[in-house]
Amino acid sequence: MTAQVIAPGTELTGARRGPAVSVVVTVLDEGDALGRLVGEVLPQLSEGDELVLVDGGSTDGSVAALPAHPALRVEVVPGAGISAGRNHGIRLARNEVIVCTDAGCTLDPGFVDAFRRSFAGDAPPVLVSGVYEVLARNAMERAQALACYPQPSEVRHADALVRVYTRLFGTGFDPRFAVGRCVAFTRTAWAAAGGFPEHLATGEDVSFGLAVAEHGTVAAAPDALVGWVQRNGLAATWRMYRGYGRASTDGGNRALLVRDGVRGLAYLVAPALAATPTGRRLVGLGAAAYLSLPVVRALRAQAGPATVALLPVALAVKDLGKLAGAVQGVARDVRRRRAAR
Repeated sequence: MTAQVIAPGTELTGARRGPAVSVVVTVLDEGDALGRLVGEVLPQLSEGDELVLVDGGSTDGSVAALPAHPALRVEVVPGAGISAGRNHGIRLARNEVIVCTDAGCTLDPGFVDAFRRSFAGDAPPVLVSGVYEVLARNAMERAQALACYPQPSEVRHADALVRVYTRLFGTGFDPRFAVGRCVAFTRTAWAAAGGFPEHLATGEDVSFGLAVAEHGTVAAAPDALVGWVQRNGLAATWRMYRGYGRASTDGGNRALLVRDGVRGLAYLVAPALAATPTGRRLVGLGAAAYLSLPVVRALRAQAGPATVALLPVALAVKDLGKLAGAVQGVARDVRRRRAAR
């Protein structure tokens, strides 16, 4: 597997502009967000493109309210989850290149064409990850956005701090770790990877991206940008990360499980280390290093003192939530093995 970055703003015309694409979205009771998404996608489609919506059985009238359009196809599959819905939509899609996003996201006007350009040429990648801007409504969400997610500017240009921080802590942007709100891939690679894993309730996109990456070149498309609103409140955010931790176990990727476990266990080991002067210095240095990039991001963004003060809370919710999920997943696997004996 190799990775590359598609140059932002690349202008292509004619055959070099790229292939036709099928945008596939799974929905369920999305309300007004569905109409907004369709209104953003349809103007970006060119001849031969299509938008395939797979509805899991909405009852809020959001699907029925959609306008008729020759490029819009709606398939109702009652009870279909995210992975099953995506797989169904991809099987129905007419084009080799598939673009995925989610209702509730705000698409940049060049979102579809940025992916299209990525697949132009004689040796296209098998998977392309776009980027997302994490939107914030208060200081806590701003802290989460700055502490827990790579910034779009870092995808375009990772400076020395970003590179060192990523190497030390295993964070940062990696196009193999696909997210369903901004990813594109070939149907051939999707089939080779076995599709989206339907046994996972969350984290299915990351597992899928890692599986597809085994089959060819993976790229990043910094111009394929969406805005994304976080979960509402710390409790919901904790549950989200706990689900990601369980997915690290259920997805069978040991590297993800180890990464989540090491980060979370650091919080449990730190109090014991702090019992001695040397240990306190080590804990202080480790905490300062872990907070370094989030603090620099906050200062660059002029986020304010309240946001800076909440950065440790944001990191702890993420890391301990993932650890809790990973422990739950491992414990469940142990119980299953014992029951099978």
